[in-house]
Amino acid sequence: MYEKNKDGYIKNGYNRYMLNFRNQYRAAKFITFFVGATLQYTKQETSGPTINEIQQLSPYETLLNPDGNYSVNLNSMNREQLATLPLSKFPYADWTYNLLREVRGRKFTNEDLSARVQAGVTINIIKGLTFDSKVQYEKRKTDYRKYYSEETFYVRDMVNYNVDYNNTTKTVNQVYLPKGGIETPAQLTNITLQPSPNTWYSNITSESYVFRNQLNFDRSFGARHAVVAIAGTEVSQYETNSRGNPWLYGYNPDKLQTTVPPYGYGSTGNTFKKPCRKHRHNPARWQYNFGMGAKQVFVILWQCLLYL
Repeated sequence: MYEKNKDGYIKNGYNRYMLNFRNQYRAAKFITFFVGATLQYTKQETSGPTINEIQQLSPYETLLNPDGNYSVNLNSMNREQLATLPLSKFPYADWTYNLLREVRGRKFTNEDLSARVQAGVTINIIKGLTFDSKVQYEKRKTDYRKYYSEETFYVRDMVNYNVDYNNTTKTVNQVYLPKGGIETPAQLTNITLQPSPNTWYSNITSESYVFRNQLNFDRSFGARHAVVAIAGTEVSQYETNSRGNPWLYGYNPDKLQTTVPPYGYGSTGNTFKKPCRKHRHNPARWQYNFGMGAKQVFVILWQCLLYL
């Protein structure tokens, strides 16, 4: 299956590919095998404008001038104070903001690949008594990438802001960030990752398996009595690993080159290595159910669940 989705805003949408397979084979009257597999790949882009960015535009502001050049949007800049600065001495003389230019100059993408494999067997032992054994393995990997080019106000504002400026002499003494694009991890929310769901992620990998065995008994005795019973065990493991890469300054995606800030990253730690986070859950469960009825007048049900 192939699916293509385009959002109402530019540079928002995704392409999704999915392959699904399922087969069942009856080897004999008393035994049946089944196997299934699902593979899905999704590439999504979220570079388009957000509702918050659109709401920050003032009434009657335009994105393009009549001559086709970018117009100036207010954003958070104080134009009166900006006019007092010798912008030609800053790393970027153009310190203006335009929403359309911002959207065109950035690229936010995430790629998601997931695979799931299932297999099982059903054995008819005697009349009314069957045994089911099933196993499932699933793995999912998601990569996040946020790139801002020099065309974005995000880059020009960050580089121009991180300087040592002398207001008396109107000179820039030191520049702390190199010119060029910036690539960052993605800041995610609404996910169940430890220790915090609001942090930076470049990659999230989750892996799980479930192994279940179950005995089923369902049999009627004459016209009055029926017995239903279930006994089963289940063992599973869920593991999630995440990683956040360091920010890349002066980054050129075509040449895959980056520049270390002239005065370092301002940290005594190793900024090129971010600790990976791992979360694992290993539940085990035993389940027993028993029921008996007669003439549909009374039913006895007993159930027991045990978790480890």
